[in-house]
Amino acid sequence: MLLRESVNLKQVKEIIRRELRQERPYSIFLWGPPGVGKSEVVQQIHEEEKVPMVDIRLLNYDPTDLKGIPYFETSADGTKITRWSPPSFLKKEKMIIFLDEITTAPEVIQGIAYQISLDKRIGEHEINKSSLVIAASNRPEDETLVFIPPSALSNRFMHFEVKVDPNVWLQEYARKRGLSPYVTGFIAAYPDELFRMPKQGTSLSSPAFPTPRAWTRVAERIDVYHDDKELLKKFVYGNVGDESGARFISYYSVCSKIPDIDSILKGEKVTIPYDFAVMYFVVDILLRKAVSNNIKHIMRFLYGELYTREHGKEIIMYFFKSLISWKKDDRDFIKTIEVCFNLDPELRKYRDDYKKYLIE
Repeated sequence: MLLRESVNLKQVKEIIRRELRQERPYSIFLWGPPGVGKSEVVQQIHEEEKVPMVDIRLLNYDPTDLKGIPYFETSADGTKITRWSPPSFLKKEKMIIFLDEITTAPEVIQGIAYQISLDKRIGEHEINKSSLVIAASNRPEDETLVFIPPSALSNRFMHFEVKVDPNVWLQEYARKRGLSPYVTGFIAAYPDELFRMPKQGTSLSSPAFPTPRAWTRVAERIDVYHDDKELLKKFVYGNVGDESGARFISYYSVCSKIPDIDSILKGEKVTIPYDFAVMYFVVDILLRKAVSNNIKHIMRFLYGELYTREHGKEIIMYFFKSLISWKKDDRDFIKTIEVCFNLDPELRKYRDDYKKYLIE
């Protein structure tokens, strides 16, 4: 792509939200490799903002499908004229019109998007002017089916290239959906594993490769396969490929042997292996379980067990920055953390470190 500036999914959501607030939103075009969350972010906005959405895959349509079925109508002077019944998805209220995979359609079919994107019309049928049109496509270099839109169509959109940001994916998507801590802990420890496209020219020999979408599948089904080690291995490899799959299985085998996390929440002494990825795994579970009545025990564990270890300070910083981002609207909870640092003798000496986490 020739776009110099890219955007992460959090920024995409904010751009879409701001356009939705306008009386006449500008149309948006999202570019990005497969599996990075282009379609998911539009679906999230639809659900969060409660705005109706229609998903139109132009490749599946003939121009007359969108224009509607013709019928005769008799005018006042008795002349018969042709009218077109509107397609069923066309509503009068404000909505999101999502033209997903728009570049898989040949140019003649893409032409339908000319009226939709700029004029908010389909043939003689008007679309609510406050509706937002969003198109999405893989990039030409992704070795997928792409018919480059003509310049006249491209110029009717604002264009954004979506990049993969592991921190944004973890905070804005994975944890909100409650994805398995085995996967979120792994990505926190090895962020480069979240996304890796096959080398150009090898996509057919490597059909499985790591993407946010593939890791979501692993996270949602890991409990289904965990009782059969060989089957679990096949399942993971089949989603994210051999290289990332092997690394994840190695990590999973270690993490599955850690002590009971609930012991930490009760304030009991717990020792975990000196393994970088395992520490991230434990911290990721603690992030999900942290509430006001156990945060002091979690903080004592972090500083008592991890602080002096290699990567320990980095992992503790990750914990607090993620926790504050996640719980930023819970002022009482944030206040409880500050009280623990101020009043607990074991934690008071780490108070300045915590303040640094808030600034960095």
